[in-house]
Amino acid sequence: MTIRSLALLALKILVLTVLFAVAFSVGNLVFISPAVPPTTIPPDRAAAALNGILLVALVDTLVVTLIVLRSRWRGWRLALALGFSLYGVMTFMAQIETAWFAPAMTTMRITPALLRGLFLQTLPIALIWVPLAVALLNWGRPVAPDEPPHVLPAAAGAWAWRLALIAMAYLALYFSFGYVVAWQNPEVRALYEGGINQSVFANERLIPFQILRSLLWVLFALPIIRMTRGTSWQVGVIVGLLYALPMNMFHVIPNDLMTASVRLSHFIETASSNFIFGLLVTGMLLWAPAHVSWPLVHRSSS
Repeated sequence: MTIRSLALLALKILVLTVLFAVAFSVGNLVFISPAVPPTTIPPDRAAAALNGILLVALVDTLVVTLIVLRSRWRGWRLALALGFSLYGVMTFMAQIETAWFAPAMTTMRITPALLRGLFLQTLPIALIWVPLAVALLNWGRPVAPDEPPHVLPAAAGAWAWRLALIAMAYLALYFSFGYVVAWQNPEVRALYEGGINQSVFANERLIPFQILRSLLWVLFALPIIRMTRGTSWQVGVIVGLLYALPMNMFHVIPNDLMTASVRLSHFIETASSNFIFGLLVTGMLLWAPAHVSWPLVHRSSS
């Protein structure tokens, strides 16, 4: 890339970062503010929240920029697919867990109105900001030479064993990182009352829920895997970043639901495990087992 093209790209990223922050703030004002009691925010916390929103906006803009620039698709096809995947990993996957664990969070009250607002808050980003990002990032950019899309499994049997392995890998990552990283923080254990609520933490309930989440992670990755140019490793890194950052970057914004220590523990836990899981999902879906030809063994007759 020339210096001029790099400067133009940096300007586009700056504009999109500001627009992301505006879209997020509008979503917060429209969907979250009516669901929480009005409070006076100290100036230092307001400044920290603004800085957090700008950091979230910058990181998510960089992730989306990477996806758009590496995409084989353009126009509305790309905007719809990217909006679907971004909303899925950024909001839907996070808030179904909020809904699941809400009964165990006795130190806070997540009302139905607040939960609904958490699901709706990022719609301006998915529905308005993403199409703008696709249009702006592709504006003036030459069309890259096309290349064949990555081949996903075709047979039901091939999907079945891959999804089974993906679910087992997700359970291993989820519970190991959750215990080793997050659960070692006393504030995290206090938030969830030490895991005593069996309607939430009983294995016969929690494990099927997390298996369902593993399949949803796959669903939201499929458009990205299908559209992205590059090797399997390059696609895996992009999916890993998509899994790791858009959902977890919101932990940098101060809020009344989690202390700074809890937010940091959850960020380290989930960003690291999700990135690894993104690599595994991509590798598993794009892995094509070689067909082994066994030589015929001729027996001599006695």
